[in-house]
Amino acid sequence: MDKKKWDKTFTDRIEKYYDEMKWLYSELYNNDEQAFSYFCDMLYQYYTERSDVLKLWDLGREVVDDWFSGNEMLGMLMYTDAFAGDLKGVRKHLGYIEEVGVNYIHLMPLLCSPPGRSDGGYAVSDFRTVQPNLGTMKDLAKLSEDCHSRGISVCLDFVMNHTSEDHEWAKRAKQGEKEYQDRYFFYDNWDIPNQFEKTVPQVFPTTAPGNFTWCDEAKKVVIDELKKSFSPEFVNRVDEIIFFRMLGKDSLIQIVDILMNQVGKRIRDLGMDIELTQSAKELLAQKGYDPQYGARPLRRVITSMVEDRFSEAMLDGIAKPGHLAIIDAVESTDPEALLAAGAAEENGKVIVIRDGGPLKSDAKPEVVEAVAEDKA
Repeated sequence: MDKKKWDKTFTDRIEKYYDEMKWLYSELYNNDEQAFSYFCDMLYQYYTERSDVLKLWDLGREVVDDWFSGNEMLGMLMYTDAFAGDLKGVRKHLGYIEEVGVNYIHLMPLLCSPPGRSDGGYAVSDFRTVQPNLGTMKDLAKLSEDCHSRGISVCLDFVMNHTSEDHEWAKRAKQGEKEYQDRYFFYDNWDIPNQFEKTVPQVFPTTAPGNFTWCDEAKKVVIDELKKSFSPEFVNRVDEIIFFRMLGKDSLIQIVDILMNQVGKRIRDLGMDIELTQSAKELLAQKGYDPQYGARPLRRVITSMVEDRFSEAMLDGIAKPGHLAIIDAVESTDPEALLAAGAAEENGKVIVIRDGGPLKSDAKPEVVEAVAEDKA
C-alpha cells in the first residue's frame, strides 16, 4: 500500500475511517497486513475509475453525510422482471417512478445464478454478469446513468460472501485448491461442524435440515444450508458462524480511543475539544462489547451515550466553543435525581459531560454536569 500515490480527496476520505476499518478488517482476517494493504489499493483503483457524475455525487454526499436517513428519501423495492420485464423496461418506467416521488430504487437479486439452484437469486455464479433474461451489464449501467440524471439513487441486492457451487471460486475449491478453499468454511472432519450444529439456527429445518454437508469432490465438510450451494445467506449468518477471538480489556480501550478520536475531530471542527477520562473509556468498552458480536456494538453505544448527549450539552451551554468538555463516568449515587434529569441508571455508573474551562487555560473546570442516558 503506497499512500503517496493517493490523491488528496481519496486520502482525506479514507483517513476518517482508516483506523476503524483496519481493526475491523484485522479482526476478521487474522491481522493480515498484506491483505489489508491490497484491499486499500483496490479501493483506490476503483475510486480512480469512477465517472465524473459519480464523483460529483460523492462530493454532495460529503456535504450531506446523512443523506440516506433523511425524511426526503422515498424508496421502491422491486423485482426487475415483475415490475417491468427487464432492465430496459425499468428505464422506460423512470418517468412514473419519478412522478410518484421515489428517489431510491432497490433492485432485488439480478446477477447470474443457476436456474433451480439460485436461492432466490442470492447464490450467484458470476458477480459481473446480469441474469440474461433481465439484460446485460451495459443495460444496468445505462439504467444507473438515467436514474442519476433524475436524482434517483440505485441499490443492488446481493450478498458478496455467498456464491453458488457454479462460481469459479467454488469450482476450484472443490478441485482442492487451498487458496479457494480458504474463501469458504471447509473442515477436514465433522468435529467442529457438529459443535456448530448445537447452536447455529437452521434456515430450512424441514426441507433442508442441518447447516453442513459432505463435499465428495474435496473430501471435506462444507457449510451448505441448501445442500446445493456453498454458503447461502453467508453474510446474513456470518455473525453466528465466524468464531471471533475474544477481545481483552486493553484491545477494547484502544478501539474506544480510535472511535472517540473520530468524534473528537468533528468536535474540534466546531471550535471546542474533549477529554475522555479512563473511567469513561472503561464504561464505554464495557457497554460496547458483546460476547457474540465482539466490539461491533461499540459505535452505537458511543452514539447514544456520548454523541447524542454532547449535542444536548451544547444546547444546555455545558459544551461551548472555545472550551474543553470533559467526558467522565461517575457512580450514580442519587438514582431519583438522575431519573428526574432524564437519565437511566446503568450498573451504578453513568457518563457525565462537564465544562473543563477555556482551551489552553489553567482555569478550574466549572462544576456543571449533564448526565447521559444509555439508549443502547
